[in-house]
Amino acid sequence: LIDEGTTTIEIKPKYASEIKVGDIIAYNVNGYDYAFVHRVIEIGKDDNGVYFITKGDNYFKEDPDKVRFLDIEGIVVGILY
Repeated sequence: LIDEGTTTIEIKPKYASEIKVGDIIAYNVNGYDYAFVHRVIEIGKDDNGVYFITKGDNYFKEDPDKVRFLDIEGIVVGILY
């Protein structure tokens, strides 16, 4: 549903606990000038704190890097076409 150039409406979470498996999040990735918008498929915790594993809906495997709460711009609550 979300392609390049699609405008999303997002809310900025105050706490990591507000993000749930199945949510679509916009997050920053080092080396890119734009936010990635992918679905949360797993939530975990390690020595660095809470992390989120994400996956694009149109791709067959999960993203390779853990997403940290500080990198998250927002939870997608709407899509404008």
